[in-house]
Amino acid sequence: MNKDMFKRSLSIAQDIVDHSYNLVAAEAEVSEHYRERDTYFKELLGEDMHLSFQPDIKTPVSAAFLDLLEPETLRLAQLHYANRQKDNSRTAKEYFVNAILEESITDEHLLMNTVPRSVSEYVQVCGDVLKDMRSPKLSKLLVRLYGEQSSVVKWYTNKCPRNAVRGLEQSIHLSIMPHHIAGMSYFAPLHQGGEKWMNGFSGTSCMDPVNNSAGRTVLQLMASIRDEYLGIAYLTDPNDTDIWKPKYLARALVRVFYIDNEPHMILCRPYYVSNSAQHILIEGLKQRFKNLHYVTEMREKYALRRDTTTFKLFYTENVVYEVESGKYVTCGHCEGSGKDPEEPEWDCEECDGEGELDIGGDYLPYVDDTDYVQVHYTGGSQTVELPNQYLLEKGMKAPFFVTEEATTKKINIRTLVQLLAG
Repeated sequence: MNKDMFKRSLSIAQDIVDHSYNLVAAEAEVSEHYRERDTYFKELLGEDMHLSFQPDIKTPVSAAFLDLLEPETLRLAQLHYANRQKDNSRTAKEYFVNAILEESITDEHLLMNTVPRSVSEYVQVCGDVLKDMRSPKLSKLLVRLYGEQSSVVKWYTNKCPRNAVRGLEQSIHLSIMPHHIAGMSYFAPLHQGGEKWMNGFSGTSCMDPVNNSAGRTVLQLMASIRDEYLGIAYLTDPNDTDIWKPKYLARALVRVFYIDNEPHMILCRPYYVSNSAQHILIEGLKQRFKNLHYVTEMREKYALRRDTTTFKLFYTENVVYEVESGKYVTCGHCEGSGKDPEEPEWDCEECDGEGELDIGGDYLPYVDDTDYVQVHYTGGSQTVELPNQYLLEKGMKAPFFVTEEATTKKINIRTLVQLLAG
């Protein structure tokens, strides 16, 4: 990237960081902490530090169906919990029919207008209470469960595609540009008048300087900016071509690691505005990068931390973001009063009645999925832990012990001292 573009990226990143009064109090300077990324990232992304492509994949019809199901699921859940103390067995049973439908629906059921077998079996067990839901046609079940005027029924009747849709309209991006890293949550569509992320925190996530300024967690954002093995993948609409202010319809952190000196990437859990957006991002990345490993797929199939191999990489420079003691911010829990918001006669437990917090301390990079990725508490190394059976199924050797990849990089003095000290 030319100097002017890199300077612009740093400037935008600083503007993002400055939304957090915690980061302002810490005197966080992006230009001082952004670190050059791993060689693999640099070779893959080139001077632009960024690439984009349109994924040629099919988007399941079921993904769009599940998106529409979200408000209905919430409605049935509210009815269920509001009536759980009453003798209202139908309310509870409808709630469970919806839950089973969410788990079992496939494109085939939608395209063939058939009810999933697990749903039919549950309806049968419920006897006369749900006898009006015994039809084998999915369309009739949806009307009985959600109502004829519901958005789910209207979509299924009038707009449901007859085939899976190819995902050629959106663009997938992979980037190590400073502002894309700093904006890992800030660029959620919510801040630009768009949708909330379906998962995460307050429509974005805890790494958002706007939504989480009151929490110490956001200080990890600066350590992420320092992290040479960290990049970001995100999805945008076709008309969203501005790389300086994108809207992340879905995003996931990507980390580089090495197996037998060969570069690989691990894809952490995504945040997304819809199930369709999530599917396009994940499947598009998997299609494009054969050396990419997705944590959710491993979690669904293999036991955690049993029969695994750990791949370890040292950082060239310690990634810990250090904030010296004596930097204070207003306590977000009591908003500076020093009193418990619910019990005013008691002192606030968060700040011990002081009304402010000392944010001094050491902060590690944010890791979206600590089941598979860890940054050592000293800030000197990153480890990725993968199931051996998964490695074997991928045609790779499973060495059954921790491997430390050979590197020509120099280990910084602080890291060396900490390692020698145990």
